[in-house]
Amino acid sequence: MNELLAELLQTYKTQNQPVELPSQEQMAKMPWEELYQLRSQNPGKAHVQENVAPYEHRAWAREAGDKGVMNALTTGLVLSPGYQGVKALGLADLLSNRDSMTTPASWEQVKQSAIGGFEGAGNALRGYLPKALK
Repeated sequence: MNELLAELLQTYKTQNQPVELPSQEQMAKMPWEELYQLRSQNPGKAHVQENVAPYEHRAWAREAGDKGVMNALTTGLVLSPGYQGVKALGLADLLSNRDSMTTPASWEQVKQSAIGGFEGAGNALRGYLPKALK
C-alpha cells in the first residue's frame, strides 16, 4: 500500500511541476518533430498540451509544403480544421484512442493550421522561383 501511495505521489508531483515553454514566436518557427517531442515529454500536463498543440498543427501543415503547394493548403485548410470539428463533435474517440496528449478542439489550432498551410504553400512556391527572385 505504501508503494502505491508513493507512486501516486510521484505521479502527482511530476504532472504538477511547472514546465517552461518556448515563446509563441519560437514555437511558430519550430519543426513539427520538436513540438511533438515537447508534448510527448509532458503527458497529462494540460498547460503544455494546450499551448503547444496549435503550433504543432501549424508546423505539420507548414512541413506538408515539402510535398507541394496543394498538400500544404489541404493540410492547413481542410484536414487539420476538419480534425478540430471532429473533436468538437466528440467523434475523435471513434477515429483513435484519446490519450494524455489529445487536446480539446480550439479555434487557435484552426488558426495556426491555416497559417502553417499558407507558410508551407509559400515555401513550396519559392522552390519554383528562379534564384534571382528568391
